Amino acid sequence: MTQRLFDRENSLGHLINQAARLTHKTMRQQLGLSCPNPAYVPVVLWLLEKDGQTQAELCRRARIEQPSMAEIVKRMERDGLIRRRPDEQDKRRQRLYLSVKARRLSNRLLPVLEQGNAFIRDGLSDRDISVFTRALRRMIENMEEYVRRTEQTRSNKPASTAVDTP
Repeated sequence: MTQRLFDRENSLGHLINQAARLTHKTMRQQLGLSCPNPAYVPVVLWLLEKDGQTQAELCRRARIEQPSMAEIVKRMERDGLIRRRPDEQDKRRQRLYLSVKARRLSNRLLPVLEQGNAFIRDGLSDRDISVFTRALRRMIENMEEYVRRTEQTRSNKPASTAVDTP
């Protein structure tokens, strides 16, 4: 009897990952070196919508975990795309603002995003897009719930000297 292998080619996770990688690759090609990292895009978009957000606000809105967002913000600051300023009411908090350089980038970024979405939709009906979008949002909700439950279960475990195995 032959052991059944995982069907990677039809795995939703594999296909979504492949689509995301190709989306980033095409965006980098279209923008050239002016946008060094696709991870900057959600931050630029959220700050365009409302400049002066805190890192915690961006984490919630962009659905990016705090350590990842901290690294993105650090790199964007290094690359001259954002500036930090103390919050006027609470000097312990930092607010993030897009630089002039980031605003110039956004003038090129937005049409590239629109063009990329148009290319992705090519050959798909409005109904196909609607069904896919709804299904994809549900998949995201499912995975977020799974992560919440897993983190909650792990945080409720008593301390152990044994090493946990996945």
